[in-house]
Amino acid sequence: MSAKIGKLIVFLLLLATGMEAQLTLKSIPKEDVVIVTMKNGEQYHGVIVSNDAKNLVLKTEVAEITLISSAVDDIEPYNYNSRFNYSQRFYSKYFFGQSSIPLKKKEGYYQNTSIILNSFSVGITENLSITAGLELLSTIFSRNSAYFVGPKFGFKVSQETYASVGALIVKIPNQEVTIFSYATLTFGSKDSNVTVGAGYSVLNSRFDEELAYNLSAMHRFSKRLALVTENYFLPLSGSDDVVLGIQGLRYFKRNNVFDFGAIVFYDTSFTQFFIPFPYVSYARAF
Repeated sequence: MSAKIGKLIVFLLLLATGMEAQLTLKSIPKEDVVIVTMKNGEQYHGVIVSNDAKNLVLKTEVAEITLISSAVDDIEPYNYNSRFNYSQRFYSKYFFGQSSIPLKKKEGYYQNTSIILNSFSVGITENLSITAGLELLSTIFSRNSAYFVGPKFGFKVSQETYASVGALIVKIPNQEVTIFSYATLTFGSKDSNVTVGAGYSVLNSRFDEELAYNLSAMHRFSKRLALVTENYFLPLSGSDDVVLGIQGLRYFKRNNVFDFGAIVFYDTSFTQFFIPFPYVSYARAF
């Protein structure tokens, strides 16, 4: 009996210690809590107890941990407010298109789509980012690459409202350069948001007078999963407008994300509908 009582006392002491640590952290002003990013991509949030050339001691919600100072990559204020432990780092993109939320300076990611398309996105300033990509099949078989470059300028309008303007410059082998210019608005958080946009294109030196529209959304419903949809409403002369969309699921960790979806294509009168085909991509933040 005494052994059981002893185990119960130890359990209660551990529980009380954990509750005390959690209450202590939550009682500290929010501006004192930081997020520590390690060079291997791992992140911790808590309050700095001490920090010197050798070690950084951080008080988290469950314990006091010691990190090697030389392995720390960045320390910044922890201003994330959600039911998840951390914000996903791929808030600026859907499948291929982007939201209005700007990448931070020097923040970015590499993306591979269906093996053949490789691209990079990086924040040049706190508002300006550049995306560039190369398609591999044409490079390998014709030595005449298809590529694209896209600058975007995004900014915060108000709480959970963002706006952006940008362009996408595309060069396909044996074709003239095509330029898409656009403006978008994003409503919501980095975890769940909706983006609406409109744009014009210039193809073969001709300006398309009809607007194309975009409607995309993302909803994170668990620590690792989010639903993603990306849709483009494209005008066609003399026929119904067509919709090109990607619908699917996102699985992510702190610095990696896998997107799985289906590409669908149909006209707005629903008289023509093409069989969906799969979309797969991988991205890594840096």
